[in-house]
Amino acid sequence: MFNCVQDKLSQQRPADAQELWLIVVSGHQQSQNMGVKLTQKTFTAVNQELEASHYDKVFIYQYAYDGIWQWERGVGWKNVVPDVFESHRKKRLDEA
Repeated sequence: MFNCVQDKLSQQRPADAQELWLIVVSGHQQSQNMGVKLTQKTFTAVNQELEASHYDKVFIYQYAYDGIWQWERGVGWKNVVPDVFESHRKKRLDEA
């Protein structure tokens, strides 16, 4: 998957952009194939390349797994789906 976005990592930030984000949707064309489930270890190899790029944030959405990963410059990777679900659950409990 990261080979597919390699060209984008070398692109320059537009002069009028305050932040530059990259959003990648990961999935497979065949419904029988679930693809590769990404884990924290998957991302270690690309951290250096992302830090050298002009992107401030990168999001990877894996629709087959309901997974959303976020990379942020100077912070690294995190799986943001648990945070989204937890905040939604807490809000519902607060309203009850």
